Amino acid sequence: MEQSKALREPFNSLSYRELRTRTNVEPNTLTALVKGNQDVGGLLPLLLLRLLDSKSYLAVSPEMRAKILTDSLVASKTFNTWGLPNAYLEDASKAMIETGRSAVPALRRMLADTRPAPIFGSKEAMVAQQYNYRLCDYALFFLKQIAGDTQFMLPKTAEERDALIKAEK
Repeated sequence: MEQSKALREPFNSLSYRELRTRTNVEPNTLTALVKGNQDVGGLLPLLLLRLLDSKSYLAVSPEMRAKILTDSLVASKTFNTWGLPNAYLEDASKAMIETGRSAVPALRRMLADTRPAPIFGSKEAMVAQQYNYRLCDYALFFLKQIAGDTQFMLPKTAEERDALIKAEK
């Protein structure tokens, strides 16, 4: 919980990495942590539950999953937890898309947020710099995916993305 609240990425969380390999993690415990932390604090337990017990994960309402995921997306300082649109998606992005329409209202609000969405690393950072990703770009990408446009690719320029965002509002 401490690492989740500190916005630690799953791959940088020692606890997450340890627990994901165990076979004796109690799904009810993870579910209780998710339900007791319906904000950024619930992200790592939610992703762990998704990985370890899909039945228990799907028993958590899409609305609750969407709240945790959208709160976490807005709170992100770096966006490695989400992956790179057009390149690869991390588990958090896949989970966001799985929530379906439940995430749409919060994602629509993010369309107005143009703050940078930096990525650290070598290749990933270079791609992110080429696109100059912003929070609103991630929101647009997720909205298109949720709407069923699974082939959607973000345009390279912010101007082209802004035109799509304006049409989405």
